[in-house]
Amino acid sequence: MTTSLSRVIEHLHRVAQRDECDGSTDGQLLERFITGRDEGAFAALVRRHGAMVLGVCRRFLANDHDAEDAFQAAFLVLARKAASVRPRELVGNWLYGVAYRTALEARAANARRGARERQVEPMPEPAAAERERCLDLQPLLDEELSRLPDRYRVPVVLCELEGRSRKEVAGQLGIPEGTLSSRLAAARKLLAGRLARRGLALSGGALTALLAESAAAAVPAALVASTVKAAALVAAGEAAAVGLVSARAAALAKGVMQGMFLSKLKIGAVLFLALGVLGVGIGTVAHRALGADVPAPAVADADDVVAADQDQERPARDDDKPAAKDKRRDGDKPAAKDKRRDGDKPREGNNNLPGDRGKAGVEQVTLTGTVSKEERKAKRDDGSEFTRTHYLLTEARGNKVQLPLPRVTEAGKLLDSYKLTDFVGKQVTITGLAQVIRTGEAADAPRRVVRFRVITEIKEKKK
Repeated sequence: MTTSLSRVIEHLHRVAQRDECDGSTDGQLLERFITGRDEGAFAALVRRHGAMVLGVCRRFLANDHDAEDAFQAAFLVLARKAASVRPRELVGNWLYGVAYRTALEARAANARRGARERQVEPMPEPAAAERERCLDLQPLLDEELSRLPDRYRVPVVLCELEGRSRKEVAGQLGIPEGTLSSRLAAARKLLAGRLARRGLALSGGALTALLAESAAAAVPAALVASTVKAAALVAAGEAAAVGLVSARAAALAKGVMQGMFLSKLKIGAVLFLALGVLGVGIGTVAHRALGADVPAPAVADADDVVAADQDQERPARDDDKPAAKDKRRDGDKPAAKDKRRDGDKPREGNNNLPGDRGKAGVEQVTLTGTVSKEERKAKRDDGSEFTRTHYLLTEARGNKVQLPLPRVTEAGKLLDSYKLTDFVGKQVTITGLAQVIRTGEAADAPRRVVRFRVITEIKEKKK
């Protein structure tokens, strides 16, 4: 027993010395543990973030032994899942999420055990009930904090729960201190609003005090040492030795890892279904864009294109069944139909070229011209005005062709390989799928290109 205690003390002394002289970042320490199973690097992480983790566990679990079991389970999960931490510099934020999940799992296990062992207990005194209600505020705060987006939760975890300086945290996140302060203020506002919706109206000062109470407490040195030793064994693929961690801590770690795996499966399933739906939608749109004869407008303007498309579709539907309509109304007078369809003069309102029916469709074309940008005022359904941007390609003969805006994701990433703003005022050659009107049935009949639907290549024309 004395020999074992001496080894523990010697190990603690070695770890403490290494941690004090080690200025490595969290990401560097985690990398050393992943690549070399560096026990000292893992010990440094436990010492840096252990107080925050233990604070989360204690807020959910009234019993100190239960809290320490959850603490060890959280770091056993880190030992097994270290390679999955992204980004590695934010291991503290990752640990907060694992500690929250582990504390919930431990509390649920306590509830299940209590239900089996339930005994009749006297009703608590009002004062005791009030104290317990106050203590329940902190788990509620953790619940809402865990739901905040990372950009707001990370500053709270690092500054408020770990007690680190704003200068240090701003340097770690790579943002100015002013930005960090703004995110902290926004996070407090979000937390206060969410707690208020749950019936807990807290002023700014009260919320700050509650966060201060939630700040981490010191971790017993023996708990650090046993956790580090057990994590080293787990990382090496061995079972944690009896006496280093309890069976309950090992079971908690296993349950949390299973929960994380199931969460990934659920996310993967949702993404798979979303991609399937997106693929069907893209296929449908592509089929309609490339396989159908789409009526075209006479001018290349976004608003006019829609209106002209609708005008073209209505006469086409009337032309499909003129005989039955005329027969019902005029008896034996089919000549009106032939005259209306084949005469040299198109019907009023038809935007096709004079002298022909004007076959509309989508074709692969290559055009050369000058790119221009136009901004026009438009109105929304509620009457408010906004500016609509149009890009046009003006050919040498004066024909203007509408250009499609490049596609951009919600995160602002450009999906297309070009930016039209780079070509404004320049002579370019564009290849792509365009909406075209031909003035005859022959393949070489004169045509007018109305608008590009898809641009596959755009090059600046060299003078």
